[in-house]
Amino acid sequence: MERRKERRNWSSVVVAVVSAAVSVPIAIWVLLSGLLSGDYRLQLPLVLASLAVVAAVFIRKGRIGHLAVPPNQALAGIAHALRASLYRVTEEREGVTVRLGFISAVKVTARPSGDGTDVYLQPYPTPAGWMILFFLWSLLTLPIVLFILMRAREFARDRIASLTVPGAHLAAPSGPTEVRALLIDGLSEGHRLASEAYEAERSRYHDLLLLAIMGGIIAWGLVFILAFTSSGEPVYGRQIEVSSVIAFPAGAVAVVLAVLAVRRARRPRVIRLKGWADRLREALEMEVGLSARNESLPSSFDVLSEASRQVPEWYVSLRKGGLSRETGTWLVVTVAGVGAVSLFYMAAAYALVESRLAAGPALGGFLLAAGSYILYRRWRRRLDSERDRALSDWNRRLESVRSSMDQFLQDL
Repeated sequence: MERRKERRNWSSVVVAVVSAAVSVPIAIWVLLSGLLSGDYRLQLPLVLASLAVVAAVFIRKGRIGHLAVPPNQALAGIAHALRASLYRVTEEREGVTVRLGFISAVKVTARPSGDGTDVYLQPYPTPAGWMILFFLWSLLTLPIVLFILMRAREFARDRIASLTVPGAHLAAPSGPTEVRALLIDGLSEGHRLASEAYEAERSRYHDLLLLAIMGGIIAWGLVFILAFTSSGEPVYGRQIEVSSVIAFPAGAVAVVLAVLAVRRARRPRVIRLKGWADRLREALEMEVGLSARNESLPSSFDVLSEASRQVPEWYVSLRKGGLSRETGTWLVVTVAGVGAVSLFYMAAAYALVESRLAAGPALGGFLLAAGSYILYRRWRRRLDSERDRALSDWNRRLESVRSSMDQFLQDL
C-alpha cells in the first residue's frame, strides 16, 4: 500500500517534467522570436495564457467533503489532525493553510451547508513558489502550476478525504487526551514559527553573503582602476598585468574579510533558530508517537514553556526576512522604491535643462515613495499584530495545558 501511494505521489513530478519538456521550448521560441523580430506582440498570447493558467488553478476552490459539525469545529479538527501528521499548519480567520513543500501549499476552508459544513481546498504557491514564478514567468508557469495542482490533489486524496468521509468524528478530545491534543497543537505551532524564522534568517544570511562577495568584486575593480591609472609602466599590456597582480589579492582579502564578518554576525543566530526548529519537531514526533520517548529530554510542556519566551525573537527574524515570507508585498515595495528613485533622477536631470519639466517626474516619484512607505508601514503593523496575537495564543495554550493537567490529576 505504501509503495502504491508513493508511486501515486510521483505523478506530480512526472506531470511537471512532461509539461516543462513541452512548454519551455515553445515559450523560449516565442520569446526569442519577439526579441529578434522586434514585434513584442508575439509575446502577448504567451503572457495571457500564463495568466489564464494561474487564475484557473489558484482562484478556484474545489469541494472535497462534508462534515456534520460547525465550520469552526471542522477547521479546528482538520488542523489538529494535520498537525499530528507533522504538517506545518497556519490557522487563519478564513481557513487553514497547510504547507506541502518548498513551493506548494493549500488552503482548507469551510462553509455552512445544511446540517453541517462543506470543506473546500484551494492550491496556491508558497512565497518561494511565487518568487520563482515571478522571475521565470511564462517559461516555467505551466509546469510549476501543474506541479502544485497535482500535489494539492494528492494531498486532498491521501489526507483530507479520510477526515471528511461520512461518519468522520472531529470533535475536540476530552480528559487526558485533551492535554495531549493541546501539546500537539502548541508544539506544531512552535515548530512552524521557528521554521519560518529560521528560513527567513537563512535567506537573509545568504543575501548578506552575496552582498559581501559583490563588495569584494567592487573593491577589486576600484583597486584595479586606481593601480592602472597611477601605473608608470609605458606598455599597455604591462599596465594591465601589474594592476591585476595588485588588485586580485586586494579583492580576495576584501571578500574573505566581508564573508567572515557576515558569518560571525549572522551564522550563530541561524544555527540557534535551526536548533529550536529541530528541537520542537523532535518533541512533536515524540508526542504523536512517531519516535520513542527519551527520558533524558525535557517534557513537551517544558519545551513549550521555554519556546514561548523565544517567540518575540522569532518575529524579529520574520520581520527582517520580509521578501522570503511575503514575496508579493516586498516586490511591490521594491518596484515602487526603484521607480521613485528613477523619477527623482529624471526630475533632477530635467531641472538642469527646464525646471518646469521636473514637476511631473518629481510628483510621480513622491507618490511612489509615499505609496511604498505606506505599504511597508501596513505590513509592519500587521506583523506586529500577528506577533501580539501569537504571544497571546502561546500564553493561552500554556494556561490551557496547565489547567487540563491540574484537572486530570485532581480527578485521579
